Amino acid sequence: MKKLLLILLCLPMIGFGQVTSKDLKQINNYKYVVIDQIIGDGHFRTVKKITYNELVDAGYNVILSKKVAKTDVVFPEDLTENPNLALYLTVDVLEDFWLGNETVSIYMYDNNRNLIFKSVRKGQVVGKSTSYCLSTLTSFRYKYDPTGKSGDAFLDKNEVKENAINELKKLKELLNLDLITQEEYDKKAKELKQIILN
Repeated sequence: MKKLLLILLCLPMIGFGQVTSKDLKQINNYKYVVIDQIIGDGHFRTVKKITYNELVDAGYNVILSKKVAKTDVVFPEDLTENPNLALYLTVDVLEDFWLGNETVSIYMYDNNRNLIFKSVRKGQVVGKSTSYCLSTLTSFRYKYDPTGKSGDAFLDKNEVKENAINELKKLKELLNLDLITQEEYDKKAKELKQIILN
């Protein structure tokens, strides 16, 4: 009976976590991570600071939305023109006053609100739970791939190289037909050659 009581008393101190994501490689197709929303005002500053700092330290290009920054935010011009360049992150902190626990949930969506990543952690310390939720993202070797297309993350290297070769051939045809300039061709060809030669 004493052991059961001890377990029940310590249970709120134990953290439980769950991570759900599609292939994380697809995150490389996105140039920015916009921290779009933080729900749970009691821990707003702590969660904002941890989320921002840990993602930046892991190499992500992080932008705070106007709601999170609580000031005017100027998005980069390319993101303003193409909101599909970013993943949009929401952090939700739900407090359970009876058990003294907090559940931190992190959701990452594309611009069409398709869920790309989800991580949930239940524990007593919001900061640690937030870091735990971010750990899968921060341990992933993020590197933006400007040539990435939303399906290429699921192709093997040979298929990606083959696609790059075909695209380079099409660009050469467009150049020969004077439909694009030499400068446009050179710029895109440089990116494609990096893929082909790697």
